[in-house]
Amino acid sequence: MSMSPPPPSAHLHKGLIINAWALYRKHLGLWLTASVICCGLQVGIWFLLLRVVKSPEHDSPLKLYLIMILFWVLVAGVSRAFQTGLTRLALDQLSGEPVRLKRLLAPAAGFWITLATSVVAALGVQLGFTMYTIPGLILEGMFLLVCPILADRKLSVTETIRLSIQTLQPELLQATLFGMCLSLLSGAAGAVMGTVAWPLALVGVIFFYPLVPQVQALLYRSYFAYSSFEYRVQ
Repeated sequence: MSMSPPPPSAHLHKGLIINAWALYRKHLGLWLTASVICCGLQVGIWFLLLRVVKSPEHDSPLKLYLIMILFWVLVAGVSRAFQTGLTRLALDQLSGEPVRLKRLLAPAAGFWITLATSVVAALGVQLGFTMYTIPGLILEGMFLLVCPILADRKLSVTETIRLSIQTLQPELLQATLFGMCLSLLSGAAGAVMGTVAWPLALVGVIFFYPLVPQVQALLYRSYFAYSSFEYRVQ
């Protein structure tokens, strides 16, 4: 007798991406503008850090390796922090509130908590990838809700990360696979950002980048309804 396949996750499914695209199209110009702002600032930070890494003072292989890890952690942390700002706009759109660009840099958790949490999450993922990749993929999945939590709630660094892990842990496999899909959607072009093809890659990132916070906002709302916490934070 053949066994029936397990039922699909009630939260992590391809319909999130379809719904995210529909929401994205409603404010296409605004989302593209927000994406250009975020990606432009990130590219500036990326090239600044790259100049520091390529400094001739770093001649020791071990020192250079540690600096490269720190470089990628900072880049990934800053990227996650900007993604949190975009998720804030996506949550506003879901709530029916006006989508305003000034909210891009106003996550509910505050700037420093957002940046610190983003860097800690990026460090965890980076260390996980150095351990034969699998732990990094798992952590990437467990941290799917970090950005929307930072965007919507006033919690500490540890509370934010703990809430994301506790929420997604029962769906570990689905979260890991979904995290891989979102990483490919938002960061596939990152591999060529240091080559002559980086302008073309940047265009792709700008266009697809807003889909990730839209998906994360929809995923977050599937776990946490509006009535379960104070939504509007001044």
